[in-house]
Amino acid sequence: MNTGILSQLYEHQSAVKVEIAAAHAVLAADPVDPLDLVSRRWALTRLLTGYQGFKHQQIFDPLARHGTPDDAYAARHMKIQCVAMGETFRAYLARWTESGIEGREHEYRREAKGMMALLERHILHERRGIEALLAPETKAA
Repeated sequence: MNTGILSQLYEHQSAVKVEIAAAHAVLAADPVDPLDLVSRRWALTRLLTGYQGFKHQQIFDPLARHGTPDDAYAARHMKIQCVAMGETFRAYLARWTESGIEGREHEYRREAKGMMALLERHILHERRGIEALLAPETKAA
C-alpha cells in the first residue's frame, strides 16, 4: 500500500474539511460578515488548488502513465472528474466574487451550502477511488 501518498491525501482532505466547517460557521452567522466570507472562500480556494495539484502530480498522472490499463483508465477518469469539480468551484467563486452578496445573503447562503455539500461528496468519492487504486489488497477482495 502507498501509505505515504495516502497519508498526504488524508492531510489534504482533512484541511479542506476543516475549512468547509469554518465556512459553515461563517454562513450560520446572522448577519453574515462579508469580509469573513471572502476570507473563507479564498482560504478554501488555496487549499483546493493545492489538493488538486497534489492529486494530479502524485496520483493521477503517474498512474495514467505507469499503471495497469484498468488503473490508468480509472486515474484518467478521476482526473477528468477532478478538473470538472474544480471548474464548478471556480465558476461559483467567480459568480460571487463579481456580483457580491450584498442584498443577496439568502441566495448566497443557499448556494454556498450546496457547494460545500458538493465538495464534501466529491472528496469522499475521490477518497474511496484513490484508496482502491493505491491499496491493491482491497482489489483482491
